[in-house]
Amino acid sequence: MKYYKCIAKELSRFGFIFPESDQYFISNNVNNLIIGGIYNFTKVSETEWVQQEIDEGRLTTLPRCWCVKNDGSQLFKDTVLRYLNDKYNMGCVGSALNDFYGYDGGKGTGGTQLYSCKENFQNDPVELTIEQFIKLSGYKSNRVEEDFIKSIHVERPPIGLRPKDIYKTETTINRFNEVYGAIARYLNAGLPVSISWVEEYNELIKNHSSIISKLKSE
Repeated sequence: MKYYKCIAKELSRFGFIFPESDQYFISNNVNNLIIGGIYNFTKVSETEWVQQEIDEGRLTTLPRCWCVKNDGSQLFKDTVLRYLNDKYNMGCVGSALNDFYGYDGGKGTGGTQLYSCKENFQNDPVELTIEQFIKLSGYKSNRVEEDFIKSIHVERPPIGLRPKDIYKTETTINRFNEVYGAIARYLNAGLPVSISWVEEYNELIKNHSSIISKLKSE
């Protein structure tokens, strides 16, 4: 497959790269890429097209050939390196800092390679960031999932103090129930009720009528 970049500013997709099978490219591909003496397209590599598709969010899987630079992070080891070892038996420990690890279908272990220079790969792989690799490969190691869970874990503060209004309401209701219950029990037993109980009962009704009314309605 060949790929071409639109270089004619008067065309609506200026700067975009198209495979030769693309309908837009075909419709403008006249007389060997020349219209009115102006070169409308220039040939580019597949790598440039793939990078465009990644940047535009249209690529959802790993490209045919790819590589990632080893930044020495644990994330690189837990994703890129582990993927290469698990899928292709690459057998690397990731000690070559700043080298490029990836798959190019060459003569390496299962088609994988690592080079200090990206140009040494056999089939011009697309260079991905670690984040792009994770997104396109869908690969997650247990270590990555654990780190993600830790990153979203939020420490909750200890239990604080109940709002004063809620405390007063609950205290009033509880006291009313106690006074009302005591009066009812003594009346049912035919015993004299203390005047102080009756006074407190009347005081609760007078000062907290809204709370008492709500309690009675329930």
